[in-house]
Amino acid sequence: MNEIVKQWLEKWKALPRSRKTIIIVMSLAVVLAGLLFLAQFSKKEYTPLFTGLEPKTASAVVDALNQYGIPYQLTAQGTTIMVPEDQVYEIRIQLAGEGLLTNTGLGFELFADTKLGVTEFERRLDYQIALQEELRRTIVQLDEVEQARVHLVMPEKSVFVREDRPASAAVTIAVKPLAQLSKEQVKGIIYLISSSVENLPPENVKVINNNGVVLS
Repeated sequence: MNEIVKQWLEKWKALPRSRKTIIIVMSLAVVLAGLLFLAQFSKKEYTPLFTGLEPKTASAVVDALNQYGIPYQLTAQGTTIMVPEDQVYEIRIQLAGEGLLTNTGLGFELFADTKLGVTEFERRLDYQIALQEELRRTIVQLDEVEQARVHLVMPEKSVFVREDRPASAAVTIAVKPLAQLSKEQVKGIIYLISSSVENLPPENVKVINNNGVVLS
């Protein structure tokens, strides 16, 4: 082994300085490219957990994230909380289960672009469909849940009606074999739905299992 090293050192010494410089520069470039690739590969993609939060709510959510050791980023003057994309739904349902999301007026960043030529009715319908899907994805993060469906009824505001009608929601859940949702989990689902829809009191959220039994 020592002989091999000695031979390589002799060959290296015999190389012209310009050749040595080229080899060193190319080696450093390869190492740097490898480090950049690893950094990009391991970089976490962040996505909004909630948007448009009140300062008090944002503070409570941040405290919970710090307690669980979950990385996060604050944007939009602290009103939007970003978390790793692969954890967003799990975190939402966890926070909801602890009752942190009650009456918070949560917002989800459901649309990156605004379509031109879309009517107000179409915009509201698209938002409702997207919100239902976002809530469904959150609920199925529970280990006990196999499938879920969320149906929202969001009455349109009218200038002719003095008091707006409250919204309502129905959540149908299919649990996994031999699994059962706890009362705390059902409560968390109710809080999640209620806090995500404007003018939706918790008592207007009904959770039903796949056997037609009302859980809330």
